[in-house]
Amino acid sequence: MKFKMFTGKTVASASFDAGGMLAGGLLSSGVEGLVPIEDSKMRKAALAALGIFGAASIQGNDTTAKITRNLLLGMGIRQGQRFIAEAATPTLPEADGTTMNKFMHDMLETGGGDVIKPTVEASRRMGMGYRFTPNRTNTQIGAHQTTAQPTRLEFPLT
Repeated sequence: MKFKMFTGKTVASASFDAGGMLAGGLLSSGVEGLVPIEDSKMRKAALAALGIFGAASIQGNDTTAKITRNLLLGMGIRQGQRFIAEAATPTLPEADGTTMNKFMHDMLETGGGDVIKPTVEASRRMGMGYRFTPNRTNTQIGAHQTTAQPTRLEFPLT
């Protein structure tokens, strides 16, 4: 591997690839909602595999092939990241403020660290101040809940 000074062409090519992958990751959330698999983790794993294997099966270097490959890679990367976060979050210890604990929560985007905090809009929709995965017990009352008793949320928010 050698480093060379970048040129306008290499910056344009890298930006094109990054933009395609970013768009693929964003689009994958919409695609996930259309997939008729009930288990959220299995749905994310299936889309991650589809994205990676789909990208690996595209041949050619024309613009259409590059765009399609980058979109599929973006989908595979984003859904793989979401799968890992959802699978690992229930096993995390509660946020306690230690450096390693903050690192783990920030890495998995749970909101228990310093870096990742949900937006005000996301907090309002969730009715709480942290991200969670389905089947996590909720003891705070959100706008969608009618009882003060701890309940299980019936819909996934990730």
